[in-house]
Amino acid sequence: MTDYFAVLGLKRSASDREIKEAYRRLAKKYHPDPNPADAEAASRMQAINEAKEVLFDPVKREEHKATLAVKENFSASHIEALRNDPRFQKTTTYR
Repeated sequence: MTDYFAVLGLKRSASDREIKEAYRRLAKKYHPDPNPADAEAASRMQAINEAKEVLFDPVKREEHKATLAVKENFSASHIEALRNDPRFQKTTTYR
């Protein structure tokens, strides 16, 4: 899953105004009109537009924040620590 705040270079506590300013700044830089032959700029602009779609909508933004929080809480290292926890050693595992 893509962290749209990172795409725009923002903190997760960014205000509506900060999100809008970051989008405009990056859109000017990576828009295809000034970069007609740059494939990297085109892919970057696509990611910026995806971030805009999510972060400009307050409901989608909060869902995205919640999803990122869940992803961080259940990272691979956290899951491995749970597997090695002695409280769970005697539970059944399917093979």
